[in-house]
Parts: sequence; C-alpha cells; structure tokens
Amino acid sequence: MKIELNDGKIATTAGMLRFVHDRVASSLHRAASRVERVRVNLRDENGAKKGPADKVCVMEARVRGAARGVVVARERHSDFYSAIQGAARRLSRALTRALERAGPRHA
Repeated sequence: MKIELNDGKIATTAGMLRFVHDRVASSLHRAASRVERVRVNLRDENGAKKGPADKVCVMEARVRGAARGVVVARERHSDFYSAIQGAARRLSRALTRALERAGPRHA
C-alpha cells in the first residue's frame, strides 16, 4: 500500500509525516492487501487566522474489489493530528463497509 501526503501550503514536519503513515497503516492493516494507494490531503481552511475546527484531513483510498474503487473519509478538527486520526478511523470503517458490500467474490 502506497501512502501519499499532499500538504499544499502547510509546513509539515517529519514527525507529522511519520504520524500520517503510522495512523493510516494501523487503521487499514486488515485490508492493506486490498488497498493500492491512500492519498492524504491536509488543509487549513482559515490559514493564519485562528478558528475552531479549521484543520481538515481528507483521505482517499483506491481499493481493489470495491464497487466504486475509491473510498473517501473526511475529518475537521482544531489540530492536524486529531484531524488525521479521525479521518483514519473514518476511512477504516468506510473501507470495511465497502469491502463487505463487495462480498467475498471480489477478494
């Protein structure tokens, strides 16, 4: 499974990149063989202005055997780490549902 981080104008650190990889890998470990790629997009909607819940993480997983082929999860929070963790949890649940719907014939 390939994990891509698109951070746009956000200054990410090596620690944040490691956090993204760890969260995605641990959340999707059971379905990792079915996931070709996960694209993680980070965005700060307010930029330099502070505001509640303005950090957004969108994860898109390209999946073999799922009806639509792409599973998407989105989380908004006040900090990037929480947004990443929440999006990874949502992606895990969405991926599980998508693969259950696809059934064993696509395994």
